[in-house]
Amino acid sequence: MDCHAVGQHPSRVPLPAPRLTGARTLISRQCWMPTLHRVRRRPKGSTVRCSMLSAPDILFTVTTVATIPIYSTMIAFPGWRQTSNVLKSRTAMLGACFLHAAAFVVWWCSGALQGAGKALAHQRVAWFAGLLNSKEFTCLAWTHLLLLDLFQARYVFMDGQRHNIPTRHSLVLCFLFGPLGLMSHMITRNFVSRRGAPWQSLPS
Repeated sequence: MDCHAVGQHPSRVPLPAPRLTGARTLISRQCWMPTLHRVRRRPKGSTVRCSMLSAPDILFTVTTVATIPIYSTMIAFPGWRQTSNVLKSRTAMLGACFLHAAAFVVWWCSGALQGAGKALAHQRVAWFAGLLNSKEFTCLAWTHLLLLDLFQARYVFMDGQRHNIPTRHSLVLCFLFGPLGLMSHMITRNFVSRRGAPWQSLPS
């Protein structure tokens, strides 16, 4: 059709889209199909990976929040019956073991076991410091230390209740420095036994 015949300017006439045939069509498919393929396909296990990344944060928070009230109750209310019931309960001890096991499973699934083996083989502080760069190993170490100190504090509290020995200062040391609290309790117990008269337990 002649553009001047219908009274239109040649520049205003819409041109038909070019049709790719033969080799051009093949080149176009090779250029665009991989891009669409990467956008549409979803990597397998992406949901599991995201949940595993959030697990150390959850365990870290749950372990910290669960142990602090127990320490506070032992220090502030040593003569309260509920305090002894909680510490004697098997459910509480099994819960602590479950938290430790969960932290270990999260660390195991992160694939950092090989790095721990190298750290044990070299026996150098630098290798262990490198392991702390992992959230999973930091969560495991924090859970292990916190629950280990809690079990020491439980022994100190129960032994103090059994022999009427003051334990508040030792429990504070157990919470802050772990074994120093146990050593403080041993010294206090030795001092009280030499006096010949057991101290009365502090009222709640």
